[in-house]
Amino acid sequence: MKRHLLLAMLILFSMSLLGTNYIYATTPNQQNSEMNSNTITLGELTAGVQQDVNNTTNIQNTTVRNLNEVQAVNNTNKNQSTSTTVNSVNSSKNLNNSSNSTVKIQSATQAAGDEIYNNVHGLWLSVDDVKNVNADELKNSGITDVFVKANRISDPLYPSVLKSIINKLKGTGIRVHAWITCFVDQNGNWIDPKNVTNQNNIIKAITDITKNYNINGIFLDYVRYPGTAYKTAGATNTITSFVAKVYSTVKSIKPKVAVSAALMPEGAVNSYYYGQDYSQLSKYLDFLVPMVYSGNYNENSSWITSTTKYIVAHSNGKPVIAGLQTYRSDKNLTIIPASEIRTNINSAIKGGASGYALFRYGWLDKSFFKIITPVKNTTTSTTTNSYTVADIKNAATKVKAYIEKNNCLPNYVQMGTRQVTMPEFLRLLTAGLLKVSSGSSGTIAIKSALPPVKPTADLKNGNIYKSEYLSMAGKIISFIDSNGKAPNYATSTLGKIQYESLVYMYSRIMNYYGTNKVLSNYVSMKPWQTTSSDPDPLIPAALQIYLQPTNNCQSTSPTIKVLAASITSGTSSTYQKGVDLFNWVRNNIGYSFYYNTKYGALGTLSAKTGNCVDTTHLLIALSRAAGIPARYVNGVCQFNSGTWYGHVWAQLYVNGKWYNADAISLNNQFGVINNWNTNSWTLKGIYSELPF
Repeated sequence: MKRHLLLAMLILFSMSLLGTNYIYATTPNQQNSEMNSNTITLGELTAGVQQDVNNTTNIQNTTVRNLNEVQAVNNTNKNQSTSTTVNSVNSSKNLNNSSNSTVKIQSATQAAGDEIYNNVHGLWLSVDDVKNVNADELKNSGITDVFVKANRISDPLYPSVLKSIINKLKGTGIRVHAWITCFVDQNGNWIDPKNVTNQNNIIKAITDITKNYNINGIFLDYVRYPGTAYKTAGATNTITSFVAKVYSTVKSIKPKVAVSAALMPEGAVNSYYYGQDYSQLSKYLDFLVPMVYSGNYNENSSWITSTTKYIVAHSNGKPVIAGLQTYRSDKNLTIIPASEIRTNINSAIKGGASGYALFRYGWLDKSFFKIITPVKNTTTSTTTNSYTVADIKNAATKVKAYIEKNNCLPNYVQMGTRQVTMPEFLRLLTAGLLKVSSGSSGTIAIKSALPPVKPTADLKNGNIYKSEYLSMAGKIISFIDSNGKAPNYATSTLGKIQYESLVYMYSRIMNYYGTNKVLSNYVSMKPWQTTSSDPDPLIPAALQIYLQPTNNCQSTSPTIKVLAASITSGTSSTYQKGVDLFNWVRNNIGYSFYYNTKYGALGTLSAKTGNCVDTTHLLIALSRAAGIPARYVNGVCQFNSGTWYGHVWAQLYVNGKWYNADAISLNNQFGVINNWNTNSWTLKGIYSELPF
């Protein structure tokens, strides 16, 4: 009897330990790579500002169905500091809000790709290319991603190569993917994909690269059979299982690092010959890179379109980046002219590709860099790549409504089967308005465009009249077509009109036309304003507890204070300081899986990695060092993988509001959570100091 009693006590004790751990840690699979639309507006948690570790019993196990249910607070500000007021007024033919109120806009436009691989302009770089590549050339021509040869066996080995390219591209925003050769040795001989020793060696190298190098992705090459898969039982499962192992390994170390692979382009027989099943592999890839090398198959550009279309249809919604040759074929290394490469890119985009990757830099016609490659879609379909004025008007209504509800730009607007980004939509808007003005009909082809590099404004109050906004529209189109990206601003008689304001202004003009069948005579403009340009209200005495240092939140440490000051240097508004601090932690701290606190703020800063708890320690310490009250939120959340896990994130108090700040995922922004379901989760506690 005593033994049974002792056993029962041990079981209960073990269960209590497991329960504690599950509440306070998130898993390596907490972040999913699928596209998020950033359409959820988060509200402030219901807990009072004085609620912390000493006053949480009344909220334990409270299921929150929607953050907005507890307290409706529009946390609408995202990841940039500037906003604008655009108030259109006209006595007869004008744009106006029913309340005639000022609308503030903050930029939420994603950077090129922004871990959402839907507008990739990529290049493969050999080890020799790394020595010769010009970073400014890549940046200025709109390259977003490079796939860099990372040798595991032959010289030069990957440590020196990766270090070199990462240093070269630092500050450019270009993402670096380590290009790993899998089942071919240094002499070009094929290795049996089932060879466990070789698999383990590859995983070991990938583990080291992911842990110790500031890369954005792991790219798998020769992850296939050499055309003989049909001779080996379970060949497809072997390839799929290996890719799944790589994916699990990478995500367990840094979930922000993407996993992709080079795939053969042979459609329905791909699995039979190479063991590569597009649908199965897409479960373990953030994006697919089929080698649509038309020269190797003696095919033309229409084959590129049809092949890409097939793979897109079998990718389970994952982005497909078309790999394209820069030379005639493997048997003919004659360099393809830049104009032909652009034609091939457009053919891939026509087939539904989310971008391109050119193989490779060393064999590329360098005149390609002289003209940024805007993707040209020539199809007449009104649901995929080409749109009527009515299509654009309907989309403009959606964009206008989104901005006025959320006080920011959406990442994209759905037009038929395509997610049109805001830079692309700006061109459609301006081209559509010119078509209306000229009285012409027909459809308008979409053209790929990157976001602007650094939107700026210098605007005074006044009116922009129809002749001027139409003239500006023509100049915007010319700029986008010549540069492959949206302008930072448009020059007007009132000064510089910032990019975000241009999207909103032209959306309203097009919406007005759709309603009234006539263009507005003018639009009344006001200067851009920083969201938090108004003085912050005094921090209530009850919030002082959220400014204090703790054992794991060392906000008074000189290291933390110096870093916080450096990150927020030159920033006057409290809101922008919060954004800058959040972005720094999100972009510079990797993810590691373990339970509860391991490092604390200082240790996390030193390790450059942490779980959700330690990442939050660092963000809160930096925020408190900058004079921003910050607190911990603990809940059980359903992540995009569909699984529920315990989780911790921060809230920062700015301008009388608590803003959610979950820095473990690049998909998240200040005030916006995208990596877990904010509509249904269980609140466990709000703390000034974590008890675990």
